[in-house]
Amino acid sequence: MTGQKLSGRSGGAPLGNPNGTDNEEFREDGMTKRFLIYGFPFFLIAIEHVLRTALHLDSRTFMGPTLAAVGVSFLLSLIVPKNRDSGLSQETLVEIKRKGIIVIPKSEQTPIDLVWVFIFALTASWAYSLYISSATPDTTWFRIPAYQVLGYGNYFIGVLFSEIKEVV
Repeated sequence: MTGQKLSGRSGGAPLGNPNGTDNEEFREDGMTKRFLIYGFPFFLIAIEHVLRTALHLDSRTFMGPTLAAVGVSFLLSLIVPKNRDSGLSQETLVEIKRKGIIVIPKSEQTPIDLVWVFIFALTASWAYSLYISSATPDTTWFRIPAYQVLGYGNYFIGVLFSEIKEVV
């Protein structure tokens, strides 16, 4: 993973050591970036909770839909294929660019199609969590508010797909 980018999620910052060596410092840096990417939504939720509490607004139902939206947003960067032109000759690359063609390996197209399915499904789940949190906030699944189950589910599916895309 040295020198690879985080699929467009962190402004293109390299995941590993830019000089090509893979030492402990740079592996920890990659973990720090992942922690910041995946932890930042919880920081925003904490701030929103403090503000809602300070303003005496109902602060118990916003977290599920917020996490559900974050989960969907993690998936959006995964529909962009990785740059895998390195195996093609320079002549072929020029011809492809001239024709405006995008080359996507079959092994990558199937996961991209699957991500699209999950984008639509998780968007519907997000909408349902909004409905439940507003219309029936006392609905529970497994003794947990239903809108939170949907929110955490969307969030962890988004994280899972993001991590899988890094490996593939």
